Amino acid sequence: MTLQGVLPVGTTSDLSPEWMWTWNGVSFGYRLGDSLFTFDGIEVGRFSGAEVYGIDGLYLGELRSAEDGSRLITNTYKKSRTVSDFAPTFDRAYRPPGDRVGEPLYCGHEDFPLPQNVRRMVVGGSS
Repeated sequence: MTLQGVLPVGTTSDLSPEWMWTWNGVSFGYRLGDSLFTFDGIEVGRFSGAEVYGIDGLYLGELRSAEDGSRLITNTYKKSRTVSDFAPTFDRAYRPPGDRVGEPLYCGHEDFPLPQNVRRMVVGGSS
């Protein structure tokens, strides 16, 4: 018996992590596809275009161009935006690359939340 019309399911294992830093230069974690992970492999956000939303569906921030590539930043005017919540997934942990020099913040923006603060939303308690 053969299965017709069935395609193999792709996994994130064939994607390479894209390292992410906050606007102030803190090494945050990595992006795989549309998911944002902390370095210990906990999914803490999902991308909708350039915007990132947490597991509760609340806006966390977005990717903006900086001198050394894209960085995570929060637009304070967008903090009321929401999307559907999601159940986080778990991936492998990585050793984080070092921090970078911070960039000056734009008016109406603040630095993206620190990884340990966003992780608390997923695992609860203090980490």
